[in-house]
Amino acid sequence: MTDSPLALVGESNSDRAEIWQSLLSQIGFEVRVCFDKETFLKIALTSFEPYLLIVEQAFIGSDINNLNFIFKHDKSSLPVIAVYCDSREEEERQSAINEPDFRFTLPVNEKPVVNKLVGMVCAATGEKIDRAMPADREEAVRYILRKFGVPENVKAFEYLVTMINCCIDNPDLSVKVTSLLYPRVAVIHGTTPASVEKLARSALDFLWENGNRELVLSYLGYEAKNKNERPSVGEFAVLVADRLSARFK
Repeated sequence: MTDSPLALVGESNSDRAEIWQSLLSQIGFEVRVCFDKETFLKIALTSFEPYLLIVEQAFIGSDINNLNFIFKHDKSSLPVIAVYCDSREEEERQSAINEPDFRFTLPVNEKPVVNKLVGMVCAATGEKIDRAMPADREEAVRYILRKFGVPENVKAFEYLVTMINCCIDNPDLSVKVTSLLYPRVAVIHGTTPASVEKLARSALDFLWENGNRELVLSYLGYEAKNKNERPSVGEFAVLVADRLSARFK
């Protein structure tokens, strides 16, 4: 994944840490595991905006309240904080004295927990994208495509940039992608409509297989029948254009 989100894990049990390492790596996180609280807190507070802090309650203790306070008052850094406990009783007791973003009990029912974490991280990532958005519209389009994981060193990257900008300037182009949008992009880049279509499709195929698919679904609000179904080139261009239109009117 391009620009993989950072997950910082605080865990005293090496076997459980290995499970988190494997589980989070499989869904695209760069994972760092800390086996002592001091190192965990240092990285959490000084690294470049971790996206996910996942920590055992017994490991972090009352310092979870310090993290909650710092991050909720520093709007430039908004990681998702997830805390897990060894028992339901401990979860209920801790819930009365501190409030992370997400709390769960071991043993982990992996799929629901991971789906929940991914959704929360994507929402937080969307907020970060909006806050860091360049003021120049074309640079904003490039920034979003890079965050999604579209390779910048291929021709299709420039085709998609032009396509999205055309849809912002003239929404009617999105109604007739093949007859209007592809030819317009082809003229601008001195190529053929067929080449624009072929390379743009290949770029989206690459994005769906290797990029941040979950972020695309969350940030653009795309509702696929299943996660393997990507938007068409036209749908993708329109979704990005719609997201940016209000900002750059």
